[in-house]
Amino acid sequence: MTPKDAKLQAEKIAGSKGSTLSLLASVMKYLADPRVRKEVVGLLERLGLMVAMIKDYFNGRYRRLPFNTLVALIAALIYFVSPVDAIPDVIPGIGFLDDAGVIAIVFMNFNKDITAYENWLEGNGAQ
Repeated sequence: MTPKDAKLQAEKIAGSKGSTLSLLASVMKYLADPRVRKEVVGLLERLGLMVAMIKDYFNGRYRRLPFNTLVALIAALIYFVSPVDAIPDVIPGIGFLDDAGVIAIVFMNFNKDITAYENWLEGNGAQ
């Protein structure tokens, strides 16, 4: 799956709360695998933040998330859980480099929106 394919799929999923919550469940299940957790230790915090942002958006707690940011977050999660990507995840040590790169790009390109969400969490959001 290419990042472009993930984006196209994300645009479809982003319009449906049920489909998005299903994706988030898949991400959490994927992260529960000890082999995956070992490989993605550095990504877990970012992935957790992405999942929380999307959940808060669809649960109506945080509605200031622009649609293009939502689509980018969902596309990155789709790419992360997809077994078919640039570097197969089963390759120890390097299998998640492409996934990490996609997530890093999303964080760089949508830093303003992600920072706004983090600030919201620190303020009234975590209550």
